[in-house]
Amino acid sequence: MAALNTIAEETIPGSDHREIRKLFIIFSLTFIVLCFLVIIFPYEIKDPDSAVYSQIGQELAYVPLKHWCAPLWQGHDNDPLHPELFIDHPPVLFWIIAFFIRAGFPGRKAGLGVNFLFIFLSLYFLFSLGKKVKGYTEGWAFIYGYVFSPIFLLYLIRANQEHPMNLAILAGIYGFIRSDESWKYKVLFALSFVLALFIKGIMSFLLLILAVFYWLFFSRKREKLGLIFFSFFIGLVFMGLFEIWYLEVTGGVSFWKNYLLFQGTSTLKFGFNFAQIIASFFWYLSRALFFASPWVFFLPQAIYKSIKSDGLLLQNRLFQFFLTSASVIILFFSLIARRADRYIFSSYCFLIIAGILALLYLKPKIGHYLAAKKKPFPLYLSLALILLTLLRIYFHTHHYRFIKF
Repeated sequence: MAALNTIAEETIPGSDHREIRKLFIIFSLTFIVLCFLVIIFPYEIKDPDSAVYSQIGQELAYVPLKHWCAPLWQGHDNDPLHPELFIDHPPVLFWIIAFFIRAGFPGRKAGLGVNFLFIFLSLYFLFSLGKKVKGYTEGWAFIYGYVFSPIFLLYLIRANQEHPMNLAILAGIYGFIRSDESWKYKVLFALSFVLALFIKGIMSFLLLILAVFYWLFFSRKREKLGLIFFSFFIGLVFMGLFEIWYLEVTGGVSFWKNYLLFQGTSTLKFGFNFAQIIASFFWYLSRALFFASPWVFFLPQAIYKSIKSDGLLLQNRLFQFFLTSASVIILFFSLIARRADRYIFSSYCFLIIAGILALLYLKPKIGHYLAAKKKPFPLYLSLALILLTLLRIYFHTHHYRFIKF
């Protein structure tokens, strides 16, 4: 249990490389199987955002690359005769969908394949964060906890921005935590911010906010603060380059100006008042308790035990960081009158991680069992994902009203 006190310095011997190689092979094969399943089975995309993003990506695949910065769509009025520039979000997600289609993926299902890709990359960084806490047991526990949660099951087959944004957050946090060790982790953090910026625009600053929070309370190193400013600068450079490209293609239309105007207008039209903020906070809190269940319910007992006895769980800096990061995200979006379950997607993931750590603290025998039985975990995960995908397809097709949130 003493390992919970600090973030372990991780070295990767040859056996670890073999484990990562095995994980890569299993993930790749399972990715292919899941893509095959959504291709062969009739699956109608019913989520409005997923349908729109999938359609934009399909149309972009047949547009010359030089025009990819300015995708067109039918607009909020759904008028196919008068297409307009899509300025709701930056277009990187559409680029990846279009690349999938050009690589031979069936156009109507390409967005679902892209979603699987981001899911598997997110699982890898969840695993990596678990290893950083203590070892492989925690890594696998994080993965299984996330996979067997309501939020994962509901977003398993979609074509929207939540999984890519979650990947950017997880990869960025992992890179920032390990940024002292190697330049490659600094690059990982910077690129994660750029990915978040071109997936969700201004919401990407959540990653910088979480990094600042980590620097303030857990690692007051000048190099880490410098990395935050450097990544912000790199983001501005990419924004500028994209703006130049967009202006050239559209004949002088500014993407970032129109994007910020649209997002600002959409947010401000709902207004701000204290009662609304309180209502939003409890609304998001109820969502967090449901979508991160059952793992989140181990937190109160574990925190109480840690306060009353050894204090080891509460001294774990990563546990503190994950729990408070979830709180920061919930509080941040409580300030905005617009509500949606997906806005706090990453907070569900952080709460699941914290809940898993709480469970392992309360029941150390579970950790010992997992450590002894870890060899077949990749195969079990693959089979579980295939089964869950089949079930998700079935319920989506025949009982959608039960999974519509």
